[in-house]
Amino acid sequence: MELRPLQIGPLRVETPVVLAALAGYSDLAYRLICRRLGAPYCLTEVMLDRSLLAGPKVLRRLCPTSPDDHPTGGQVMGREPQEMARAARLLCELGFDVIDLNFACPVRKALSRRRGGYLMRDPERVIAIVRAVVAAADRPVTLKLRCGFARGDGEAFWRIAEAAFDAGAAALCVHARTVEAKYTGPADWAILAAVKRRFPEGTIIGSGDVARPADALRMLAETGVDGVAAARGALGNPWFFRQV
Repeated sequence: MELRPLQIGPLRVETPVVLAALAGYSDLAYRLICRRLGAPYCLTEVMLDRSLLAGPKVLRRLCPTSPDDHPTGGQVMGREPQEMARAARLLCELGFDVIDLNFACPVRKALSRRRGGYLMRDPERVIAIVRAVVAAADRPVTLKLRCGFARGDGEAFWRIAEAAFDAGAAALCVHARTVEAKYTGPADWAILAAVKRRFPEGTIIGSGDVARPADALRMLAETGVDGVAAARGALGNPWFFRQV
């Protein structure tokens, strides 16, 4: 199949399969390895907004980058719109090419502190955060979402997706499982196809069950999404992108 470039606002990514944000893995060293083996765009590990705002020493430790580390999305997680906006401005000043907002993390620590995937059941707060960050950032803003907090939460997901594009978000990356499902059971790629049908002019990146390069190609072909985020499939296999 022919691979078309992925467009994230004004940013053109030549190959539509990218390195997802992976806590404990997608640090600068691994991003550079993946880039040398074909990854066209990478995301950082998720960073807490309050940690980014803690001072320059913490900031330098959290998000090192280099001239070879572009284009890169800086992924940030939090729950207060103005703190998220301030953190986004810092990431812009540090030279990140995209600001990525995490509303998908299903781990207990994030949920207990009402961050990440917890916010999939608080669409109005998510929308306020997106609007604040889009207003504060001078580069593309993207969202990482799950298809709902629990099975049957489709209304909240669609509310967030619609409002995010209306607010000026450049792309949505959708993991095709609920927050409650975490990483168990098969990802529902039919949801990705439905999202792309709903937003034919919006950039949609799919995630979930991309274990092999062939899965990335199959997701593109079967769902019509514009791009694929390789997560667990790229762990220990930085050749993933060259293989695609």
